[in-house]
Amino acid sequence: MLCGNCGHKMRPGEEVCSICGTELGHAPPKKGSDPSLYKKNLKSEARAVLISVFLPGMGIYYAGRVKGAVYFFWFVVMSVILFFIPFGPIVIFLGWLFLIYKSYETVRNYNHYLMTNGRPPW
Repeated sequence: MLCGNCGHKMRPGEEVCSICGTELGHAPPKKGSDPSLYKKNLKSEARAVLISVFLPGMGIYYAGRVKGAVYFFWFVVMSVILFFIPFGPIVIFLGWLFLIYKSYETVRNYNHYLMTNGRPPW
């Protein structure tokens, strides 16, 4: 059976597409459908980045993923530990940049899924 959204060949017994996450039998919204149905649920990518600049990983939480709060806690603990070793501040800076990017990517994927399927992914 083929996915109704992306055309990926699904294995027998699969109920959700492993590529795009669309449920079996769920048709994507028709072209030209009213965008106000999902527009109110769109998340701002800029807001997620801004949140992560000040609270690394919390931009992921803003997108609805609880793991963003776990990333934030992990980042704070590791920052305290790494700050006192050589090259630690460099690793902290790279981790900070990574979490900013992951926040952006998570919100971008959330919005793409929402616009494609007409409902939030999580």
